[in-house]
Amino acid sequence: MSENISIEPQETTKLASLSDRLFASLVDGFIMALIILVPLIIIYGIDGWLELPSQYGILYTVIMFAIGQVVFLIVQGRLLFKYGQTIGKRYLEIKITDLNGNLPPFGIIYGLRYISMSIFPMIPLLGGLLSLADILCIFRKDRRCVHDLIAGTKVIAA
Repeated sequence: MSENISIEPQETTKLASLSDRLFASLVDGFIMALIILVPLIIIYGIDGWLELPSQYGILYTVIMFAIGQVVFLIVQGRLLFKYGQTIGKRYLEIKITDLNGNLPPFGIIYGLRYISMSIFPMIPLLGGLLSLADILCIFRKDRRCVHDLIAGTKVIAA
C-alpha cells in the first residue's frame, strides 16, 4: 500500500513572539524619543514644544520627519544593514529576514519597511486607521504587519 505523502514547505525558522516584537518596538521608540524629544523639550520647554506643530504647521511635520529619518539611520542604520536588527530587536534576539530567512537588502528594510511605517501616521484623516491596521495585522497567523507585507519581510527569532 502506498501512503499519501504531503510535501508542504516546512517553516524552518521560528517567528518572533508578539511580546518580543512589541518590546523591541518600545525600546527603539524610547531611544528615538530620548534623542529627538528631550533636546526639543530642553530648548523650548514642554509648553513651547507642544506649540511647535500649530506654530509651524506642515513645515514642522516635514522637518521632524527629516530629522527623525536622519537620527534613525545614524542610530539604527548599521545594525539594520549588517544584521537586519535595530537596537531593540538585537536586545530581544529577533531579526528581520526576507520570506526565505535571508537578510534582505538594506533598501528593502529601510525604504519599504521603515519609511512606510513613518508615512502612514502623516496621512491626514486616514493615517491613524492605516497605522492601526498595520499594527493589528500582527495577529495574523504569519505575524506579518502591513509594513512586512509591503517589504516582503518577516521577523524571526535570531
